[in-house]
Amino acid sequence: MKWESLHRRLGWKLFLSYLLIVVVGVVVLAGTAELHAPTALARHIARMETALGDNPELVADLHANFRAAVNEILTVAALAAFLAAVAISLFTSRRIVGPIQAMMAASQRIAAGDYHERVQIPSQDELGALAQAFNRMAETLEQVERRRMELIGDVAHELRTPLSSIKGIMEGLVDGVLPMEPATFLDVQREVNRLQRLVYDLEELSRAEAGQIPLDLRLTALTDLIRSAADRLRPQFEDKGIGLHLDLP
Repeated sequence: MKWESLHRRLGWKLFLSYLLIVVVGVVVLAGTAELHAPTALARHIARMETALGDNPELVADLHANFRAAVNEILTVAALAAFLAAVAISLFTSRRIVGPIQAMMAASQRIAAGDYHERVQIPSQDELGALAQAFNRMAETLEQVERRRMELIGDVAHELRTPLSSIKGIMEGLVDGVLPMEPATFLDVQREVNRLQRLVYDLEELSRAEAGQIPLDLRLTALTDLIRSAADRLRPQFEDKGIGLHLDLP
């Protein structure tokens, strides 16, 4: 795997950040020990010199052994801390990156059209909140897709009825079954008007979903609104042979 691809991975970024913290800690520890150890050793050895007497060789050997012991302890401690930090960093990185990778895979499946995809909520922290938001988004997309399919089916049904009627009338005219009289052409005109109303409704729906219809918020009489809606829908009721009557105060 190339370094460029590793550099883009969040898991490696987290791991390297943890590792950098450990390295800085080890360097600070070693530097502090290197600066402070001679003074501390000299102070403690000075006390021991009183008990050991005047023996320069023994004092020098004591200095060397103390420094070697301190360096050995620091080396072992730094190595142990480094290995523990690597293990903990890998574990933590996977715990953080794992749910994110799952959401990435789920988002790709949703983009491919699988709107039933959901992700598990790993915890109650920010990652859990992100997973919940992702599932809500997927549910919303699924509902939108379901409404879109229902709308397509409804539109196809509404278009099929007047088109079938117009086709039947035109075939009857061509075959000479229906007379070429105004009533026949009025039937065709009625079906064409239905198609025009359907197209207009679809245009209004498209504009409403796009937020292109300005809202004029004002007080209005409810009875006038009902009469206006009834007048607009009355031709559709009449086409189906249904009478629309209002009983308003």
